[in-house]
Amino acid sequence: MSIDSINANNSTAWLSSADALNVPAAQPQFWTGSNNPLTWSILARVNGQVYSIFGAPNVAGATAATQHSISYTSSHTYVTLTAGNANVTLDFFSPVLPETADLARQSLPYSYLTVNATSLVAPAQNANPVDVQILSAIDSSWTAQGTAPQLNCRLSLNQPCH
Repeated sequence: MSIDSINANNSTAWLSSADALNVPAAQPQFWTGSNNPLTWSILARVNGQVYSIFGAPNVAGATAATQHSISYTSSHTYVTLTAGNANVTLDFFSPVLPETADLARQSLPYSYLTVNATSLVAPAQNANPVDVQILSAIDSSWTAQGTAPQLNCRLSLNQPCH
């Protein structure tokens, strides 16, 4: 099952079917099946309480959100969860450009994440609004450079990144 169709070095990031049943703790990996998980942690703070909603199994003080469903199409993966008094929907979108012959453009490593949060408490019942904050973070594991302490990249042929 694809959680995200990120075209990094002609690779795709996947979440196994077993991991898809527990998205708050699951970690995607490149389709090659390597045992090196990719770090993409998504946390929600709802009224001051921190919840893991994707890829964050070991965050101190965080409670795993309750996952309700996961579904996917050729370019979207949708995950619905409950975190405290909020319903949260994650929409991972990876554009597919089938009409372009530009293979370089097709291999760009990008994807979009849309997070939608709605209150579980009716406005008339809740004098205080539900406060939701989202953190989404990745690390260098997405560069496919393993555990290299320093990223190896170039802005152009003769210009290294600093």
